[in-house]
Amino acid sequence: DRIDECIMLSHNVALCCLFEDISKGKKLIVSSVHSNWNERKLNAQLWQSFIHSKKVHEFSKKHNCKDVIICGDFNVVPNSP
Repeated sequence: DRIDECIMLSHNVALCCLFEDISKGKKLIVSSVHSNWNERKLNAQLWQSFIHSKKVHEFSKKHNCKDVIICGDFNVVPNSP
């Protein structure tokens, strides 16, 4: 199946950071995302959230960290707070 290029090239941004307390050996991943709003492609936000979640999961496995916080501007509707 071909993924719609409009969804993949949508100028959304994500950041994923690993924080570690070396003295206690504890890790925390914090990820923030800005999803793109596109009223012609209402499934775009769902797809972007799926890809973001998948990438965060891969990042957490790579760094052996189970504690994750995901935050951001998900643009659920055009005027959402």
